[in-house]
Amino acid sequence: MSEKKLRQKSENELLTVVSKMAYELRHEDQMALSAAFMVAAKTIYINQLGLEQTQDLFQAMADSMDVFEIEKVTLH
Repeated sequence: MSEKKLRQKSENELLTVVSKMAYELRHEDQMALSAAFMVAAKTIYINQLGLEQTQDLFQAMADSMDVFEIEKVTLH
């Protein structure tokens, strides 16, 4: 089996596992569900784009998130 077919099979297996996990966790643990999707996406991006471009992509996503400070106010 060619490397491309093995990679595609691996990605499909990963997506199957993540889909099953997502269905099981849909009402329970949204953070675990989100983490599973991130791991699947990262793996696919690394396989398709390579490590350096994947790092650049994730850095760009992180940089695009709005950062804001929340002022803590104490009511008396």
